[in-house]
Amino acid sequence: MPLSLDSLAYEIQYGGPHVHLAVFIICQIIGIILILDAHGISISPLLTALGVGGLASALALQDTLSNLFSGITTLISKQIRIGDYIKLSTGASGRVTDMNWRNTTLRTSTGNMIIVPNKSIAASTLMNYEQPLAECTITIPLTITYGSNLEQVESVTLETARHILANSQYGVTGFEPAMRYKELGEYGIAFDVVLRIKNVVDEGILKHQFIKAIYQAYQEAEIKLLERTP
Repeated sequence: MPLSLDSLAYEIQYGGPHVHLAVFIICQIIGIILILDAHGISISPLLTALGVGGLASALALQDTLSNLFSGITTLISKQIRIGDYIKLSTGASGRVTDMNWRNTTLRTSTGNMIIVPNKSIAASTLMNYEQPLAECTITIPLTITYGSNLEQVESVTLETARHILANSQYGVTGFEPAMRYKELGEYGIAFDVVLRIKNVVDEGILKHQFIKAIYQAYQEAEIKLLERTP
């Protein structure tokens, strides 16, 4: 059975049969070299050949080894795990579905696959939306017209937000939503509504649910949203 990358990372960190075998082989090679030297057999040509061969192999396998050790380092540090939703500095984002010795596979929200070399993962500045918690806060901007009763707007908005969080499978139950007026604009009063979702991939659907609910609530309360963009 082939050794997976996570199994190899575990053995390197904690020791295991493959690590013990590698140490045993290295000790045997060193022992043979010392025996040859003790019997007066010159080992300089052998060492030279090994050195040249090792250098050539290292150059040929540079990318492969870089990906391998980058993957092992990432797994040991536990910065990324299979199932995490991450976003790279390139803008690419998705859920980690596989990590092997060469690359990491991400599945995007549209179902596409992104294959990223492990060395690019190790060198990239990335955001992991699953650590330390999968929950995250989102902000929904709204603007109402002048002449609105701000106390009424705040009351209706927060009541609607609480209802959505309590009844949606994507919202965090028990989180107290917030609303903050932020600007007296040229055409209306702008504010933000703060909600909390269970996972970053739930942002779109929860916003959809809240916008439908708040639009209906404002119609019933005769609160007017801004109809034109400044």
